[in-house]
Amino acid sequence: MNPALGMVLAALVVGASVRAEAEPYRLRASTFAESRAPAGLFAFETDTRLSPWARAEALLWLGGGELGTELDALVAAIAVSHPKGWGDAKLGRLILTTGALRPVHADGAQFIARLPTRTSIEVYAGSPVKPNFEVRSFDWLLGARVGQNIADVLVLGVAHLYQHTAGLRSDHELGVDLSFTPIESISLAARGAYDLISSGPSEVVGTASVRAGAFRFDARGSYRNATRILPATSLFSVLGNAEATVGALRVFWRAAPRLDLYADGGVRHTTEGSGEDLTFHAMLRTDRDGAGYLGAELRRVGVPGASWSGVRAFARVPLHPLIALSAEGELVRPDTDDRGDLWPWALVALSTQPAKGLDVALGVEARSSPEVNHAVDGILRFTYSGEGF
Repeated sequence: MNPALGMVLAALVVGASVRAEAEPYRLRASTFAESRAPAGLFAFETDTRLSPWARAEALLWLGGGELGTELDALVAAIAVSHPKGWGDAKLGRLILTTGALRPVHADGAQFIARLPTRTSIEVYAGSPVKPNFEVRSFDWLLGARVGQNIADVLVLGVAHLYQHTAGLRSDHELGVDLSFTPIESISLAARGAYDLISSGPSEVVGTASVRAGAFRFDARGSYRNATRILPATSLFSVLGNAEATVGALRVFWRAAPRLDLYADGGVRHTTEGSGEDLTFHAMLRTDRDGAGYLGAELRRVGVPGASWSGVRAFARVPLHPLIALSAEGELVRPDTDDRGDLWPWALVALSTQPAKGLDVALGVEARSSPEVNHAVDGILRFTYSGEGF
C-alpha cells in the first residue's frame, strides 16, 4: 500500500473507533455535481475528539468526470495537545504554516513547544505531498520557527525552511514576521521572506490598521518576486525576474447600522509598467441578522497589459426560514477590444435546509469570456454536518 494512503486510512480508522463515552465529533460531507463534462465532487471532513488531549482530523475529496474517478486527501492527521497548552504534536498529512514563509503541504510530523517565557518553538519535517497518492522520489523538507511574545504588545518570529526535490535543493528560505499593537485601535504587522539560493527577497508585506469610531483605515504594501517564490528546480525560475509591487489604502465606513461602505485605492507596479487598482463597495443588510443583503461594487484596474473596468451586483433574499435565493452578476469591459467588448458573468442559486445539519443548494451559472464564447452550467451541492457519539 502507498504510505500516504495508509496514513489517510489510519487516521480515518482512529477517528471512526471513538468510544461512546468520548466527546462528540464533528462530521461534514459535501457533494457537488456539475452539468458539463459531467463532473462531480464529494468532500468528507471529520474532526474526532479521542480524549481531552488527542483528536483525529481528516478532509478527503473524491472527484469524477470524463477522466475517471480520483481520490485525494488534503488533511489526515492525529493531533495531541498538552491539557495546559504547553505544546502540540501532529502526525500525518498536514498543511504547515510557519510565520513569514509560505504554507507547505506535507506528510510528516510537527511539534510545537510553548515555554513559560512566552517563547514558542516549532519544528516540522516530512515529504511534500504528491497528488493522487503518487509514488514520490527522494523529496523531503525540514523547517522551524521561534517566536517571542512580549507583553501581548509585540510578537516577533524567525522561521527557516529547507527542501529537497528529486535529490536537488529546491527551496531554502529565511523568514521574519512581527506584529505590534500599542493600543487596541492601532495594529501594525510585517513579514518578509529571503531566498537563500538566489540571495534576494522573495516576498515582503506590511500592513497597518487604525480604527476610529465608525471608520477603519487599512494601509498595505507588498513586494513579490515570482522567480524566487518558484522552486529553484522549476524551469520558469531561470526565465528572468518577474517582480510586482503593490501599495493600497482602504477606508471602511459603517455608515448606518446595516450599511457598510469601503473604498480601495492602490497602485500596482510590474515589469511592464504601473497602473491603478481602485474599488468601491457597498452592502446593505436587509435584516438584523444579516441573512439578507443587497450590494454593488465598482472596480477599475489599469495595469499595463491587463487593464479593465467592471461592475458587480449581488443579493441574497430569504424566501422562507429554510429557503433563500441568491443572485450575483458581473460585467467587465477591457480597455482593448482584441479580447472582446464585454465579459458578462451571472449566477443564480437556491438553497435550503430541509433537516438539521443538511444543506442543499442548486445553482445556474452563465458566462462569456475570451476563452469561452458562451457557456451555461448547473451545479448541485449537498452538505451535511453534525455531531454524535
